[in-house]
Amino acid sequence: ILLNNLSDSSDLVVANTLFGLAMYGDPNIPLAGLEAAILRPNASLGLLRNAAFALVRLAQVRQQAIPPKPVSKDWGRLLAHLLSRPEPEIRAQGATGLGYLHAESAVPRLANMLAGDPESRVRFAAAFALGEIGSKAAAPDLLGALSDPDSMTAGAARGALTKIVGKDFGPNPEAWKGQF
Repeated sequence: ILLNNLSDSSDLVVANTLFGLAMYGDPNIPLAGLEAAILRPNASLGLLRNAAFALVRLAQVRQQAIPPKPVSKDWGRLLAHLLSRPEPEIRAQGATGLGYLHAESAVPRLANMLAGDPESRVRFAAAFALGEIGSKAAAPDLLGALSDPDSMTAGAARGALTKIVGKDFGPNPEAWKGQF
């Protein structure tokens, strides 16, 4: 019944439905309704926030299901779409979701976000995502982020490097150099 509400003309109804679907956390929820909400013309910010949350939450639930539910490239495409939004919280959710999906194809874009996004929460999410993906290709950008002015971002970069290498070499980028 909730899925029927995704085509409602009211952004408030759709936004609340998306939140409910995310909280329900069923790994079998189809992507089509989420996609329509994310790509809805003139969608309200509340709808977009809840769509981003639902997409990330359901991607995470699908990966954690036993056995894991397959996630098509369309999930990654929609999450990558969120990276282009002007709202930092939506960009951060998109980055986090790509991390949960282990989306290798997103590494260059996430690395660029880590190095250059003006919002610390987006850089933090990019560092987290790169750690979840686990690609050594992200090492130069993660090493650079160890000296990010935001301590949370620097810490997330260190955590990501630790996850990739399997050992923590501390906050000094020089200590990590021989690992890559």
